[in-house]
Amino acid sequence: MKRLKYIIAGIVFSAAAVSCTKVIDVNIDNAPPKVVIEGHINSNEPTIVKLTRSIEVDQENTFPEISNAVITITDDQGNSEQLSEITTGLYRGQNITGIEGHTYTLTVSTQGETYKAVSTMPGLVPVDSITTRPFAGFGDETEFAVVHYTDPAGPGNNYRAVLYINDTLVPDIFIEDDLFINGNSREAVLFSPDYTIDKGDRITIEINCLDRPIYQYFLELIEADGASQTASPSNPKSNIEGGALGYFSAQTISIKNKIAD
Repeated sequence: MKRLKYIIAGIVFSAAAVSCTKVIDVNIDNAPPKVVIEGHINSNEPTIVKLTRSIEVDQENTFPEISNAVITITDDQGNSEQLSEITTGLYRGQNITGIEGHTYTLTVSTQGETYKAVSTMPGLVPVDSITTRPFAGFGDETEFAVVHYTDPAGPGNNYRAVLYINDTLVPDIFIEDDLFINGNSREAVLFSPDYTIDKGDRITIEINCLDRPIYQYFLELIEADGASQTASPSNPKSNIEGGALGYFSAQTISIKNKIAD
């Protein structure tokens, strides 16, 4: 059995920057390095895709970017466009932007192979506010970020919170669904030993509403990363057909900022 690793990146289109989050080890039986597709189309924003290749675990954390791919995005209204490579391995659309309730198909052709993923954009759930709260769960009492939002009536909502402290991405995956909070106000504490909050820090939290396959992907990714108590974590099931690693998510996004008291 061969073990490969690949990176899950928080793709932020700002001077073509890509902020790293997690390096993930996966088990691949007798397989060469794989194409890794990490893409999203946000509400009212164009598609962004990062294209890299996995490496073996004994190699340095330098993930080869894949250039000169042909990447298209198509919506359920019959619109289609080809993404442009804005820097090596990073591709961006221009004309098609995310709309709630619409379904998007991403097609990636590179090195003689074609990969396809489909994702439907859920409705927007806005961040109501951000606070902090002290806990002693990681040794000394620590302030953690808390995101407040209201889950809509009706089941089936899935969330990912993305946290920045002073514009630095916190390298953790924060997800939950509405199984136990359906239709209620929610105060979600973002527990992690990977960040601290001091007075005057700038806290930024974005809430992504995900379709169910993407939520399940991140859930399995946490297990594969060893962050859960699962005895035998398996490779996360991607929504990408064709054998690539990674994911493509049509997602809404709501962002709020706060200066820590």
